[in-house]
Amino acid sequence: MKNKEKYADQIKTADNQCVISQYYQSENCENYDCEGCLARFFKWLEEEAKPEKKQFSADELAIMKSINTKFNFIARDENGSLFVYMSMPLKNNAASVWLDDIYCEEFCVFNHLFQSIRWEDAEPVKIDDYVGR
Repeated sequence: MKNKEKYADQIKTADNQCVISQYYQSENCENYDCEGCLARFFKWLEEEAKPEKKQFSADELAIMKSINTKFNFIARDENGSLFVYMSMPLKNNAASVWLDDIYCEEFCVFNHLFQSIRWEDAEPVKIDDYVGR
């Protein structure tokens, strides 16, 4: 999904004369004139939107921090089971599971936690994006 699709409703209803400052936050507007800023904003609109970071409890973050460093991703299968993966898994909709090409471990003891990790997610959670190990 592109930024223009993700933020379409907000941009259409913006009440600020400089809608760019509300959504395009990678640079400070004071350093540029509006024409240059607008060109960068149009370019940003065509870029792929970054997925929003999930929110995890302190307990979930502590668990993530303790996961063996050989595992780098967490995902939930359609049946609700959590797994940790060494390499980035791909979603296999036909089998209702995530699959990687190296190795995974079932993480089912924590199925009741990590409720923000869902089968419907487009990508698995990269552990190191949330905790340092």
